[in-house]
Amino acid sequence: MSRALGTKGGWRGMPLPMAAAVGRFRRWAAELSGAAPRMPDSLVRFYMHEWTYSSERAVRELDYRITPMAQAVAGLAET
Repeated sequence: MSRALGTKGGWRGMPLPMAAAVGRFRRWAAELSGAAPRMPDSLVRFYMHEWTYSSERAVRELDYRITPMAQAVAGLAET
């Protein structure tokens, strides 16, 4: 993604239990301040799941064509 966007890439990660604790804290802080939380624990729980799907059936039955990431991002930059 970073290569397609021409930006410096990097992975910023932390163990999921730590992310969940940070998310709970941020949700509580947001509730007290009235601001929107940047990373609530509900979002962390969402990312704890494996969300992988196959597009093989769509390719086979619907003649679906997968657009490579670099091409898709380049198309967005043109608009």
